[in-house]
Amino acid sequence: MSEIQPIKNIQKGRIGVYTVGLKAYWPQFKGLKERVAGYGQFIGEKMKQFGDVYNFGLVDDEPMARRAGEWFNERNVDIIFCYMGTYCTSNCAVPVHQACKVPVIILNLQPTAQMNYEKTSTGEWLAHCGSCSIPEYANAFTRSGIYFKIINGLLGMNKSSEISVADENTAETQEAKRAWREIEEWTQAATVKRTLKDARFGYLGNYYPGMLDM
Repeated sequence: MSEIQPIKNIQKGRIGVYTVGLKAYWPQFKGLKERVAGYGQFIGEKMKQFGDVYNFGLVDDEPMARRAGEWFNERNVDIIFCYMGTYCTSNCAVPVHQACKVPVIILNLQPTAQMNYEKTSTGEWLAHCGSCSIPEYANAFTRSGIYFKIINGLLGMNKSSEISVADENTAETQEAKRAWREIEEWTQAATVKRTLKDARFGYLGNYYPGMLDM
């Protein structure tokens, strides 16, 4: 018996990704900007197995946020993932989603399970403190009427960044695996949405009068 072939090809979800960081930090802490951007690049590359990825990169001030929102609109994305690279004021994210009104998933993914406190500097701490922005973002998004969900866990890299003094190899941890399962589920939802968006439905026969669910 031959396998049933789909009538319509599946259209991969168009996945928007960007990383937030605070512009004022870059001249103060050598290597922090590149490090945070590298975490975001890792996320974008890993997401490519789930759909078509459009990674804007680093958003670190309000004008850049507005450009990012329009950039995502031009690429007609179905969903946007906002990665909390380090602490960043919420005005670096709210304009993105005021411009591009698709569901947003905040990624609270820590690069390490535990900081090396004996060797941690301010710059090192900032590379691992994305979580501290979550309450501010949640409040700002809620007040702005922006729909969002949060995924918590570990980043899941298989090696540490060059200047890290902590162990950032978290690929095999349950916290990383669970987070990436959630990410995959959201990208699958985006794929379903895009596939159904242009679908045509046929209806055979009549239904009994009064069946309002039809």
